[in-house]
Amino acid sequence: MKMSKKAAGYMVLVVFLMSIFLVAGCGGKKDAAAAGGDKKPITLRMGHAVPNEHSVHRATVFFAEKVKEKTQG
Repeated sequence: MKMSKKAAGYMVLVVFLMSIFLVAGCGGKKDAAAAGGDKKPITLRMGHAVPNEHSVHRATVFFAEKVKEKTQG
């Protein structure tokens, strides 16, 4: 399938804008927690709709154990 020059131009523009937003989103501002301010705990909750024997469930449990280990609870 051949893409027209106009469509190709739009694709380049979209990729460029997405790159700009990515760079801006990873900007240099540091929040108070990173600067040693008050740290509030972050709670992550994850759910799935597969049986306990499924590999997704096992991977989720493994991930939860690793997070608990690395964050001391």
